[in-house]
Amino acid sequence: MPEGSGEFSGPFAALVPHVSKPNENVTFSVVPANGVDAPIFAVTPRIGRDGILAFSLKPLAMARFNGQLLYNVTASNDGGTAFGARDTSAVRQFSITISFVNQPPSFELAEYLDPLLENSGEHSFPAFAFDISTGDPESEGQSVSFALTLSSPSTALFTTPPAIDNNGTLSFSLAANQFGVARYTVSLSDSGAGTNAAEVSYLPSYILLATYQVSYPPVSYSPS
Repeated sequence: MPEGSGEFSGPFAALVPHVSKPNENVTFSVVPANGVDAPIFAVTPRIGRDGILAFSLKPLAMARFNGQLLYNVTASNDGGTAFGARDTSAVRQFSITISFVNQPPSFELAEYLDPLLENSGEHSFPAFAFDISTGDPESEGQSVSFALTLSSPSTALFTTPPAIDNNGTLSFSLAANQFGVARYTVSLSDSGAGTNAAEVSYLPSYILLATYQVSYPPVSYSPS
């Protein structure tokens, strides 16, 4: 089950009472095979007299873990151990598999980009996007990529449209003799696997690019 997914309850164990003592009370003991309970449980695994396995995982914000947990189970009755009797079953084992849940990446953008002059060619702005995170420490091996979506004119401003690389550098090339405003929405996606794979972070993050028209002096000439 996915990490952080809360409560689980379901049929798990079936009792086979002794034919001569059908009314004995039976209880189950569930203990970690390694003797240590994982810190991800709000309620540790237990099996009721009805054979129902139940446990509860802590929210992701409180605990992170993915992998397999092994448990030892025994059943005991209240018949006692007099005259060499045995009241506890042999040990059986079961495992609980907790799957990784991908978390959305995050980032911040520079608050302001100074207007540019037309015909000024190529531009690069290091650390325009910063505080780039894959989402949580468990996803440090992931890669991230930015996507820029034009939300207002004009595409004619660029020969190379704006892009942000994985390090947060914004770059683009302005077209000749073009000026105006272009507004872009920025999103960040990761390469995560598992539950919520390839999570995308859509923040209210925008780039507003403005170019000023450059006034050139008139050129005069004398007819020959």
